[in-house]
Amino acid sequence: MQRLRGRGNAAAGSPIGGSLSFTEDEQEVAAAIIAADGLPPLLQLLRSGSPAVQEEAAHALNNCKAIMRTAPSAVVAAAQVSGLDSPAICRLLSGALEPVVISVAASVVAVIAQSSLSGHGLGAAGGVQLQLHDLLVAGVVHNLVALLSSTELIVQFAGLAPIAALASTPAGAAALLEAGGACLLVQVLSHDSIFIQRTACLTLHDMAVHSTENSRIIAASGAAAPMLALLSSASEGSGDSSSCSGDAFMGMSSSDTAKLAAGTLTNLCTASPAACEEVEAAGGVPLLERIARLPDQELQMPAAAALECIQE
Repeated sequence: MQRLRGRGNAAAGSPIGGSLSFTEDEQEVAAAIIAADGLPPLLQLLRSGSPAVQEEAAHALNNCKAIMRTAPSAVVAAAQVSGLDSPAICRLLSGALEPVVISVAASVVAVIAQSSLSGHGLGAAGGVQLQLHDLLVAGVVHNLVALLSSTELIVQFAGLAPIAALASTPAGAAALLEAGGACLLVQVLSHDSIFIQRTACLTLHDMAVHSTENSRIIAASGAAAPMLALLSSASEGSGDSSSCSGDAFMGMSSSDTAKLAAGTLTNLCTASPAACEEVEAAGGVPLLERIARLPDQELQMPAAAALECIQE
């Protein structure tokens, strides 16, 4: 069976499980699939098809990810029609399937989480409920966190977008911490991929701002030293306004990353004396002193606040 890669011909009304082949670029293909109401059958095949069919459906859906993010209500509605409920998503994220299947399932979670956060999440339809609460209760978070320890880069990438979306809510952040997400996010702060480093930084920042207790848990996971290292490398390139390579949905510049890292360090040092000691032991005081003298107040102020905590 030929994989759906976004090249060839796609006649209107072609059976989704058949030999779709695309000649247009991926954005046009995705728009055509969505306009033809192709998401529900593709998601149904992803949910309950044979492994080979699941993989084919995932490749087709992979072409739609960029547009799916701009039409979250359509994705939620399609998931409901197809029966792709929270338990089904949890099974797809189990790690035993092809990386592209896991990647697409994680993208659906990210869209659903964003939809719920923006108030566009839909209620029950045909017995299917896709709300942020349902994802948390189904244990999806534990499976997402487990993706971060995968040896497949595509799987690690896949887990980060929904984790970052979940971290922006108090309930999502709590679920991530309960699932051991802090330790794994701290580990990937030192990842070879700049995209993964920066997205982990954003996620830990969002988790920390919800409460002092969250900051304590993150600090206890050893976040201070790798966050300091990320601040050092990001602040050196903070004049570069270009976005990082990879997914534009989560793209951040060096300057963005430096500001997030400085803010997170402040939260950690405020909440935990041990974090202050870790920063000091890692030789972070001179770096913070240098950043505290920069003209950019979004960098200067958190660096000065972290120094104040350390020097108390």
